[in-house]
Amino acid sequence: ERPDMGLAVGSGYVVEAVNNAVAVYDTSGHLLATEATSALFGLAPNYTGTASGTTYGPFPPDPKVYYDADTGRFFVTELVLASDPATGDFSGTAALYIAVSQSSVPTGSWNVFNLDVTNDGDAAYGSCPCFGDQPLIGADNYGFYVNTNAFSLEKFAFRGTQIYAISKQALVSGNRTG
Repeated sequence: ERPDMGLAVGSGYVVEAVNNAVAVYDTSGHLLATEATSALFGLAPNYTGTASGTTYGPFPPDPKVYYDADTGRFFVTELVLASDPATGDFSGTAALYIAVSQSSVPTGSWNVFNLDVTNDGDAAYGSCPCFGDQPLIGADNYGFYVNTNAFSLEKFAFRGTQIYAISKQALVSGNRTG
């Protein structure tokens, strides 16, 4: 697989995400913590192998990391595709997950949010279910923004681009209704 990755630096820390893993370093390069992004988002592991077989969990591609100097928080995003536990085949739903550090220290707790993006394709390009490929992220004083390209889960055909604008303060405070 090609590596999908994200990297952000701030408050004396480096946060790097590669595929389904996130690592935290100090600015001298010392590793402080590692975790699967699926665990960060509170999801089952991507797969679990045992003597009796393999169980598949959600598939998490395309991580991104952002440090917001205004709030002193780290943001980690990732597309998550639901999978059939027995086969690992995509099962027809997709979500965008966002984790926001609860302080400037990214080894602590995180607020976690998700947006169902399964039906967020432009009907002019055909029907969904869709997934929001390669989420790109940014922020300003007020909002946190995510741009995705919607593709059909069935034929992987383009279904339009989507832009999500979310209150940065709501994400930082953990407010799910703001």
